[in-house]
Amino acid sequence: LKVARARRIIGEGPLKFWQRCREAACVHWTNLASLHPFGNEPDRHGTDLVGPGAEFFILNLPPGAPVSRVEIPRGSDIEANSDSQWGFRTKYLFGFGTELGLHHIRYHDKNPTGAVFINTAPADVLAGNSSYRAVYASDIEMTAISLTTDVAGTAIASEVSYRNGAGLSVNAPGLFGALVPTPTVGDVWQANISATKILTPTRFWDQLIVLGELSDVYVSDIEPIVTGGQAYSEISNTRNAAAFQGQMIFNYQQVWPGWDLSVALAHANAFDGKAAVASSLGSLNGKGDRRYAITFGFKYLENLLLSVAYNRFSGAADTENRALADRSFASFSAKYSF
Repeated sequence: LKVARARRIIGEGPLKFWQRCREAACVHWTNLASLHPFGNEPDRHGTDLVGPGAEFFILNLPPGAPVSRVEIPRGSDIEANSDSQWGFRTKYLFGFGTELGLHHIRYHDKNPTGAVFINTAPADVLAGNSSYRAVYASDIEMTAISLTTDVAGTAIASEVSYRNGAGLSVNAPGLFGALVPTPTVGDVWQANISATKILTPTRFWDQLIVLGELSDVYVSDIEPIVTGGQAYSEISNTRNAAAFQGQMIFNYQQVWPGWDLSVALAHANAFDGKAAVASSLGSLNGKGDRRYAITFGFKYLENLLLSVAYNRFSGAADTENRALADRSFASFSAKYSF
């Protein structure tokens, strides 16, 4: 995010200097992912805030500041060790087609919730005394109940889960006092239901598998962040988010001697909200985010599998819901089973 862009967002009004700094900081945080297309100059405007290789966060300051930008280094991460993680699962089969399951797991999140900044006062930021630390939620307790059954030859699977202590973000004071997403924890419900249908051979396919899934994520409670005698509990994303995805897999036997072919077509669509828990709706970020995919799989003698795939993401870049742009990609993989 360049200063010129920040000025367009902030405006040219007679704002006080530190107010402009606070708004610039807020704009930067809102746009952690660069909107530059793949192949341009390396992004150095906040995308690499967390994860391997992330070293510092760059903040471009508005006109009138003593310096044009500040580099804030990354400190040690706030994360739990690998201890105290456990879980159990029990299942009960009703007849031959219905299964009920109960699951419980205690774990530490492998994905960062976000980051907290240290020494956020203007003097410390300008003097280079600030730093930030990536935060990973720990001691998350998740309980789930699942049900699978068969309805008219269609396999139905459903699950309702409850996570206590899941990593979330609320808008709280950060750099220059700007309200930015700040890590906290809360309670999250998620419901999934899916259907799978296998169709018999026709002249168009040897086997066709049709799958569909609907998922909803809801934040029921959140732990506020208390600073300066004030509690902040406004969630950074949305309390509720939902998405669906579908897939059709066409299987063809012996297209060449020893070779089988599968062609998979997939579509995913986030149609409501922006998930408060990272990756709870897969690769979809926010409302209007859509993914189209096609995959060709070539299997030789049930041992060697070669796959070529193309994933296309659509939905215009949006600073609120879809900060990540140009994520479309192609991939190739090879697998051999002994």
